Amino acid sequence: MTWSNMLINCLVTAGEAIWFFLPAYFANATPVVLGGGTPIDLGRNFLDGRRILGAIALTAPVVSIPLSYVIAIVVVTPPIHLGTNALAHVLKLKEKPW
Repeated sequence: MTWSNMLINCLVTAGEAIWFFLPAYFANATPVVLGGGTPIDLGRNFLDGRRILGAIALTAPVVSIPLSYVIAIVVVTPPIHLGTNALAHVLKLKEKPW
């Protein structure tokens, strides 16, 4: 295997890794963008007077993270397979792009 093929394989692998983690990046950024919502514990306090789940436990992130993760996977996954397989075919790393 030549150095150019090894470099191309590394670049393809790096691209696949970025695409692999992209849904997680979208899902983790969604609560920051949407923000807010009602508290999960509905604002109730424990016996010591502090919030049961704390001030940060809100419903919007609990709902938006799984939903945005599913949407990101549906949007991102087809281009991953199509792009990497087509690139591998063009670079003669695979015989068929499908």
